[in-house]
Amino acid sequence: MNNAEYLKQKHISSGTTTYQELLEILESYGDNQWWLSDDPRTRAYYQTLDQSSPFILPYKQYMSDLTLLLGREVQLYEIRMSNKEMLKPEVEQAWGDGKLVEDPAVHNH
Repeated sequence: MNNAEYLKQKHISSGTTTYQELLEILESYGDNQWWLSDDPRTRAYYQTLDQSSPFILPYKQYMSDLTLLLGREVQLYEIRMSNKEMLKPEVEQAWGDGKLVEDPAVHNH
């Protein structure tokens, strides 16, 4: 799936500013298409580290993925852009503690 197909699947209209912003963000990752990963830990890790706004993942999926990565319930206020920076140390710790899963959708860039 290419980036434009991903955005279409997420029902983001190609004529919108959001579409253009997200397409640029997705393309900036090159071969690392972490948003297509089957591993929720991978998606949560990269979404937390991503400094762009809007989120690449739908927020409900991000909250679910983040709950799995951190091993605790995540509240909506925690993922707001103003608070996301506070999650980074906890996410990096959880990512480092977990076993890395080989995923063909994720490549280093």
